[in-house]
Amino acid sequence: MQLCLLFTASICLTALIGDKLVDLFSNLNELKALADSSTHGLIGVFSWAATLSYLRSKRFSLTGNRLLDIGLCGIIASVIDLDHFYAAKSFSLTAATSLDRRPPLHCTSLWLIVLSLALISSVVLKAEWLWTLASMIGVAVFSHHIRDATRRGIWLWPVGSTPPIPYFGYILLLTILPLVASYFLPQHAPGGYSEISTV
Repeated sequence: MQLCLLFTASICLTALIGDKLVDLFSNLNELKALADSSTHGLIGVFSWAATLSYLRSKRFSLTGNRLLDIGLCGIIASVIDLDHFYAAKSFSLTAATSLDRRPPLHCTSLWLIVLSLALISSVVLKAEWLWTLASMIGVAVFSHHIRDATRRGIWLWPVGSTPPIPYFGYILLLTILPLVASYFLPQHAPGGYSEISTV
């Protein structure tokens, strides 16, 4: 339980400090993008660590393959923003950060479909690693989308977008996400938690 609290506090502190840095660098595109991407990545790291720390089926430890899985979640949470360059059809940071529409990987309903298909496939194929991977990607993506939703809401195509999430609501959702995700792993994954890095 102490690790759960530690990782949850780390999520909150990372979000608060990261958001302040993004505001501080608002006129410096490169530093702002670096702060924003790093914040997404660190939140992803702490979110997956918190998810794993909630598991009761196995003793949690920060060694070996779980560390690789935690790092992978952070990378996924961070690289989602590369779709800005795809949507801008340019490698220019200015073009990528001044889009008039949201890029495809920021569509939450698209991810809900993809992740649902991955979870179903993992059951059919009896592939525990695929269930774990889908759960991890879900944590990475949804932590990213929740953070972005303070500005534009959650994009649920084809319905539209929700209103922007209030700041307190965003912090609350980030802290709840790992707990919710942890229920997907021990109860529903075929065979329980399986490290992705062992595959």
